[in-house]
Amino acid sequence: MLVSVYPLRIRGRRLKADAVKRQTPVRGDLRTCQQQCYLVATLELDMPLDARPLPPLYDPRLVLISPQSMRLMGFEKVGDGGNATTYMQEWLCETD
Repeated sequence: MLVSVYPLRIRGRRLKADAVKRQTPVRGDLRTCQQQCYLVATLELDMPLDARPLPPLYDPRLVLISPQSMRLMGFEKVGDGGNATTYMQEWLCETD
């Protein structure tokens, strides 16, 4: 499903509505897959060689849905190895 995604949190803290609107959305194909024991949502970009601007969303839950958009809530992992931390994250996904 082609969508434009607006992350609604930074390091677990909710952004204000005006800060969300100022963001440039990340466009791509929204996919889910099973990784080990987790359901994971990822955004596959139009240009596969581009760096992935959004980390995967682990254990995504559908929070709200309308004809033009949906909101997913889950967790993102920031950092690598022993220094990794997980934060709550929400994606506002608007259909194109």
